[in-house]
Amino acid sequence: EYTYLNFISALGLNGCAIDVGANVGNHSLYFSTLFDEVHSVEPYKPVYDRLIKKVQARSNVFCHNLALSDSVGELKFAPPQGKNLGTGRID
Repeated sequence: EYTYLNFISALGLNGCAIDVGANVGNHSLYFSTLFDEVHSVEPYKPVYDRLIKKVQARSNVFCHNLALSDSVGELKFAPPQGKNLGTGRID
Protein backbone atom coordinates (compact mmCIF):
# COMPACT_ATOMS: atom_id res chain seq x y z
CA GLU A 1 0.00 0.00 0.00
CA TYR A 2 2.84 2.40 0.78
CA THR A 3 4.28 1.75 -2.69
CA TYR A 4 0.96 2.81 -4.21
CA LEU A 5 0.69 5.96 -2.09
CA ASN A 6 4.33 6.90 -2.69
CA PHE A 7 3.81 6.42 -6.43
CA ILE A 8 0.84 8.80 -6.41
CA SER A 9 2.79 11.33 -4.40
CA ALA A 10 5.75 11.13 -6.79
CA LEU A 11 3.52 11.95 -9.77
CA GLY A 12 3.17 15.51 -8.47
CA LEU A 13 -0.53 15.68 -9.28
CA ASN A 14 -2.95 18.32 -8.01
CA GLY A 15 -6.55 19.25 -8.66
CA CYS A 16 -9.22 16.73 -7.72
CA ALA A 17 -8.94 13.13 -6.50
CA ILE A 18 -11.76 10.62 -6.11
CA ASP A 19 -11.44 7.94 -3.44
CA VAL A 20 -13.97 5.30 -4.49
CA GLY A 21 -14.78 2.86 -1.72
CA ALA A 22 -13.19 5.27 0.75
CA ASN A 23 -13.94 3.08 3.75
CA VAL A 24 -12.99 5.06 6.88
CA GLY A 25 -10.90 7.59 4.94
CA ASN A 26 -7.25 6.69 5.41
CA HIS A 27 -6.44 7.34 1.75
CA SER A 28 -8.72 10.37 1.65
CA LEU A 29 -6.74 11.96 4.47
CA TYR A 30 -3.47 11.32 2.67
CA PHE A 31 -4.86 12.56 -0.65
CA SER A 32 -6.04 15.75 1.08
CA THR A 33 -2.38 16.71 1.53
CA LEU A 34 -1.66 16.22 -2.18
CA PHE A 35 -4.79 17.42 -3.98
CA ASP A 36 -6.85 20.60 -3.94
CA GLU A 37 -9.98 18.60 -3.22
CA VAL A 38 -10.87 14.98 -2.54
CA HIS A 39 -14.24 13.37 -3.12
CA SER A 40 -14.65 10.31 -0.90
CA VAL A 41 -17.32 7.82 -1.96
CA GLU A 42 -18.54 5.22 0.55
CA PRO A 43 -21.87 3.39 0.11
CA TYR A 44 -22.17 1.62 3.48
CA LYS A 45 -23.76 4.00 6.00
CA PRO A 46 -22.04 2.72 9.19
CA VAL A 47 -18.64 3.08 7.51
CA TYR A 48 -19.65 6.39 5.91
CA ASP A 49 -20.43 7.78 9.37
CA ARG A 50 -16.92 6.85 10.51
CA LEU A 51 -15.48 8.43 7.35
CA ILE A 52 -17.25 11.72 8.11
CA LYS A 53 -15.80 11.83 11.62
CA LYS A 54 -12.29 11.01 10.44
CA VAL A 55 -12.07 13.70 7.76
CA GLN A 56 -14.17 16.44 9.36
CA ALA A 57 -11.14 18.64 10.05
CA ARG A 58 -10.16 18.64 6.36
CA SER A 59 -12.04 21.34 4.49
CA ASN A 60 -10.99 19.97 1.11
CA VAL A 61 -12.53 16.49 1.62
CA PHE A 62 -16.13 16.03 0.46
CA CYS A 63 -17.91 12.80 1.42
CA HIS A 64 -20.65 11.10 -0.60
CA ASN A 65 -22.81 8.26 0.76
CA LEU A 66 -23.37 6.40 -2.51
CA ALA A 67 -21.90 3.81 -4.83
CA LEU A 68 -20.49 4.51 -8.28
CA SER A 69 -21.09 2.54 -11.46
CA ASP A 70 -20.86 2.83 -15.21
CA SER A 71 -24.67 2.72 -15.47
CA VAL A 72 -27.64 4.46 -13.83
CA GLY A 73 -29.93 2.51 -11.56
CA GLU A 74 -30.44 1.05 -8.14
CA LEU A 75 -28.92 -2.18 -6.90
CA LYS A 76 -28.95 -3.97 -3.60
CA PHE A 77 -25.92 -3.45 -1.37
CA ALA A 78 -24.84 -6.56 0.52
CA PRO A 79 -23.32 -5.38 3.81
CA PRO A 80 -20.14 -6.94 5.13
CA GLN A 81 -20.35 -10.28 6.90
CA GLY A 82 -18.02 -10.33 9.87
CA LYS A 83 -15.69 -7.75 11.36
CA ASN A 84 -14.09 -6.32 8.20
CA LEU A 85 -16.45 -3.46 7.31
CA GLY A 86 -14.70 -2.91 3.98
CA THR A 87 -16.00 -6.09 2.38
CA GLY A 88 -19.52 -5.05 1.38
CA ARG A 89 -20.52 -5.54 -2.23
CA ILE A 90 -23.16 -4.72 -4.81
CA ASP A 91 -25.31 -7.69 -5.79
